[in-house]
This record gives sequence, structure tokens and C-alpha cells, in this order.
Amino acid sequence: MNDKSMEKEASTLIQQIGQAIDGLTNDWPAAQQAIVYQQTTYTPAQFVTKLKAALAPLQAVPDARSGLKTAIANRLTALPDVIALLAGFNAILPQYLPAGADVTTFGGKAKKVRKPQTAEEKTASNVQRAATRAARHIMGKNQRKAIKAPAPPARPGTDTSGAERGPPR
Repeated sequence: MNDKSMEKEASTLIQQIGQAIDGLTNDWPAAQQAIVYQQTTYTPAQFVTKLKAALAPLQAVPDARSGLKTAIANRLTALPDVIALLAGFNAILPQYLPAGADVTTFGGKAKKVRKPQTAEEKTASNVQRAATRAARHIMGKNQRKAIKAPAPPARPGTDTSGAERGPPR
């Protein structure tokens, strides 16, 4: 018997046991006080208890699946808060530890050590940096100081010799 057929049979049995318990509880004739099953006499209440005991292992799987779905949903709901809590803790952790302390013992990630550049990588970086500065017209402090603005143009009506002229006639 494969898993799917066992699941279907278990589901059917759960339904049938539920109906039997319901029938014994609600519809059993009051005059009939004894049930004989496998040469043992039971009252209707005792037989309901026996049926519930038989139902328990069959009902455990659907209950566990339902609990798993609930637990997964609760975990997904709590995940952003837990991430924020842990990120906040890791952010404040260096304030409380001595300089250079190992944060990995508290669950944090160690800062990645920068790998030194090779000579070829340095050359390529310098070429790219120069190209970026040229393309964006970026200048250093001394380069900006070296730029001299042209003299402002003379206003009309003023003589460049310094003598004032009278009003036009």
C-alpha cells in the first residue's frame, strides 16, 4: 500500500470513527446498555472511549500538519522583527566591546579584510580614476585655485581713461 492510499484510508477511517462516536453519543438507544465486542462487554461510554483511543494515532498526523503550517506562518511573520533585532544588536555591539574584539562570538560577522591590490590592479585603478575625473571635470583644490577669472567687461558710458564724460547730447 503506497502513502497516498494509506492517507486516503486513514482519512476515511477518521471520518467513520467520528461518525461512530457521534452516533453512540447522540443516537444510541437508551434501552441498549451493553455492547459486546470481541467477547468483552462495554457500555456505550466505554466504547466511545475505546473509539477515541483508536482515533488518536490517526488524528495525530493531520493535527501535526496543521501545527506545522501554523508554526511556519508564525515564523514568517516574526522573521522581519528578528532580523531587525539582530541587525540592531550587531550595530551597537562594537560600542560595548574593546577595540578590535571578536564579534563572531556574539553571532556577528567579522569585518572583511580588504585584499591588497596588485601592481596591475593599481595601474588599472589609476587609469580609470583619471578618466572619471576628466569626464566629470573634477579638479583638485590647487587646480581650482590656479584658475583666474577674466576681468569684467567695461560698462557702457564710462571712459576707460578715467575721465568722466558728460551726458550724451
